[in-house]
Amino acid sequence: MSDLLKIIIIGAGGFGKEALSLVNDCNKVKKEFNVIGFVDDNIELQKKIINDLPVLGNTEWLISSNDSSIGCIIAIGEPKIRKEIFEKIRHKNFKFPKIVHPSSYISQFTSIEDGTVVQAGVKISCNIKLGKFTYVNFNSVVGHDCILNDFVTLSPNCTVNGENIVQEGVFFGSGAVTRDKIKIGKWCHIGACSVIVKNIPDNSLFFAASGTSKNF
Repeated sequence: MSDLLKIIIIGAGGFGKEALSLVNDCNKVKKEFNVIGFVDDNIELQKKIINDLPVLGNTEWLISSNDSSIGCIIAIGEPKIRKEIFEKIRHKNFKFPKIVHPSSYISQFTSIEDGTVVQAGVKISCNIKLGKFTYVNFNSVVGHDCILNDFVTLSPNCTVNGENIVQEGVFFGSGAVTRDKIKIGKWCHIGACSVIVKNIPDNSLFFAASGTSKNF
């Protein structure tokens, strides 16, 4: 076990539990990680056992750690909160491994940066860049020549078609679909089951029912 990367999952909610299952599935194929517990700022979760692992403390407890051998998965679905947590702990020189489910398809011509999570059933085509701390959830598809910048979240069953540029911090609700050659601005929120057929400006909310966007 000493050769395995020690992992702490930041976030003990639904996403955190999914991240644990993902790591366990990866370990079945190749043993690389030793998950030692969760970290969560919810006081009601402190010292609880979740899926056989303890909640070790909050983010301040993690920051106080002097163990530079720790790897962290920031298992928070909301991009802004995920970035805030990273900014709090980035000075600690923790490792942020990329975690890719063995059932996913990833082209050899795609690049994936640190902290990114790719769940089961995902299909990633060729010549794609997945930025740091990007989360691609169950059964989502990313077409050729796309750029997904840092802190993007694709919820389950999303389809991002070819040659899209998705800027930092965009959140896609479940089942959202884009046309090819679309640019989606920073920190947009795309509603579940939306169909995007034109560029979306920064800081927009896009709703499936109306097909319109507004700034927030």
